Amino acid sequence: MFSAPDLPKATSKEERQRNIETASKQTSELNNPCLREQKLSYKCLSEKNYDKDACAVTFANYKACKDFWSQVQADRRRRGIRPSVPRPEEREAIKAEYMKKFHSS
Repeated sequence: MFSAPDLPKATSKEERQRNIETASKQTSELNNPCLREQKLSYKCLSEKNYDKDACAVTFANYKACKDFWSQVQADRRRRGIRPSVPRPEEREAIKAEYMKKFHSS
């Protein structure tokens, strides 16, 4: 997770606040449906001494998750559904719906 000291140096107070908000969004389950996969990727890197090849399967799973939810978000935006990122409690039902839709295409 990011903390304020880990963020890049900002030239203004407003830019620093934007950096903090962006980091917060990426570490929130509400805004990141792939938070679990992201954390597993970080954990793998840490446990495997940052050997990316040893974590290839974990990375592939994280990428598949990001790709899937990006498609869902794009479709929801196109259809005018807000929020474009489904809430955590809605995700299982939405995942089942979109899996049928994507696999039948």
